[in-house]
Amino acid sequence: MAGVIPGDSVVIAGAGLVGLMAALFAMIKGAAKVMVVDRHPDRLALAEQIGAIAIDDSKVDPVQTVLDETMGLGADRGCECVGYQAHDPQGNEDTAATLNMLINAVRFTGGIGTVGVFVPQGPGSKDDLRQAGKGGHRLRHALVHGSDHG
Repeated sequence: MAGVIPGDSVVIAGAGLVGLMAALFAMIKGAAKVMVVDRHPDRLALAEQIGAIAIDDSKVDPVQTVLDETMGLGADRGCECVGYQAHDPQGNEDTAATLNMLINAVRFTGGIGTVGVFVPQGPGSKDDLRQAGKGGHRLRHALVHGSDHG
């Protein structure tokens, strides 16, 4: 979804099953560097086992780490694999945390794909507005094919 091509640097938000599969797929597509952001040590260990760079966002700033890994440029591509159940490193629900991280970690000319599910209502949310479907922004996906005018 993010448009990975050979040689790209890729950052994945979330090291669950979907995030690890996205990381593996990026490698199969020829990504030169794949970074996976999560805070669960067991999941990060699996990311390392498949050849990704594990970034523990409970210990380091993931955006700065991605910038350091990409000589300050930011990743070419990013993939959001957490969704509305995202939490900040302190454990507070923050549905926009992973998308905000990716927006700051992916270079301006890069691409971000979303695999995580974002719903208008979070019935289990501690936030009354999110329970009622009035918190956060609406996220829409679009696939746009460009053409070569050269």
